[in-house]
Amino acid sequence: MFSSHPENGVGRTNRFIGFCLVAGILWCVPHPSYASDANSDTDRRALINLTQNYFNAVAARDTASLRDYLLPNAQFIYRNGEPLNSMIGVTTVPDLLVKLPVLSGDLLERMREPTVLVQGNIGMLWTRYDFYQNKQFSHCGTDAFTFLKTQDGWRIAGGSWSVEKTTCNPEPLNLPLK
Repeated sequence: MFSSHPENGVGRTNRFIGFCLVAGILWCVPHPSYASDANSDTDRRALINLTQNYFNAVAARDTASLRDYLLPNAQFIYRNGEPLNSMIGVTTVPDLLVKLPVLSGDLLERMREPTVLVQGNIGMLWTRYDFYQNKQFSHCGTDAFTFLKTQDGWRIAGGSWSVEKTTCNPEPLNLPLK
């Protein structure tokens, strides 16, 4: 009555349960093409380094390097102030390359404990930052950059940031950031 013969409903039920168990186990195993990409330390470190190189190029007003770090159509959107009714600005790569060389003073932007997510060919970096002009604290805020991996490596696809002047406690310039 309870044989595992294929014509018997119980046998089919047992095979179906076995199939479901195997399928469930296989479903939980990461697919090899994703397992190596998901938040790999190499890619995460690359995005942190690219962001720091971007900050260094801005400080040096190195527009040639900026072209290498940014996708040509990258766009940056920022809130210039803390109230929700403060100005929202937009900067494109051509705007940045024209405006940056004429900014006055020494510029320094520093990340604080960036959070990086990577999956395949897309990445994000979110971090608090502080910004100094002529070694004097100017403002702090939050940076959020997006990245795409190209044949030439990772490039910044765009970003957003806030400009805050009253809601932050800047770290002194002589102390390393965490």
